Amino acid sequence: MELYKAIYGDSWKENIVLSSVPLWKYDKQIPIANASGCLINYKNNVFLVSIAHASIAESEWNVEVKAVEKVGDHFGTILQPIKMQPLAEFKITPNGTGFTEPKIVDFTYRKVSDTFKSTHCLGIINQNQLMESDRTVFSTNFQDIPSEEKKYGFYGKVKFNGVKGKLMDFQHRIESDLEYIGKKDEFYVFRLSHKYGSHANYVGCSGAPIIDQDNKVVALVSYGVKSENCIYAIDIAKYRAALDIELL
Repeated sequence: MELYKAIYGDSWKENIVLSSVPLWKYDKQIPIANASGCLINYKNNVFLVSIAHASIAESEWNVEVKAVEKVGDHFGTILQPIKMQPLAEFKITPNGTGFTEPKIVDFTYRKVSDTFKSTHCLGIINQNQLMESDRTVFSTNFQDIPSEEKKYGFYGKVKFNGVKGKLMDFQHRIESDLEYIGKKDEFYVFRLSHKYGSHANYVGCSGAPIIDQDNKVVALVSYGVKSENCIYAIDIAKYRAALDIELL
């Protein structure tokens, strides 16, 4: 498998791949688009988090939970339907007599079972055995912030091109050498070590966690700016209060 060859013997890249949970959008039982998410353990509760523009569009969404059926040199996966919880924000009007119209916030989440697992297939050992690892559940107190002294990475499934035969047609995207260059408005900004290229290179990465070299999650991928050669990411700590409310 191409992905296995790309990360074999490289614990940093393996951590990046295992950090991201693939999400698939279905319409009438047919996959039509994909995004990414991240599992976090907060106050001994597990949440799947992502971003709103990728994961709350209409149609059914599913999260990858386990590799199963082998098809030639490939494998199938078990998908679990999931409905992500969106957020909206509003402000008190200047005269204090009302509120502004609610606006969707680009963050979404869902509390899952404490035993929830998402398993990634790193390779095929032989005809009947898969090389599997559980995707990472990050323990966080939302105190980790990016630093210019560390390197960062993220992973997503990109260039989804429908279903061919029994298989979803997509490519893997691993970024393992991001540089944090600062904060702009509400976003963390990371510079790529190579040319950004086409936006198609990153469609499917939205919502993927950006992790540091110590395997800590600091942000979620939001969008890229080709002219700046940068990835913009949301600060998940900003939405900590929503998870606190969920746990009341």
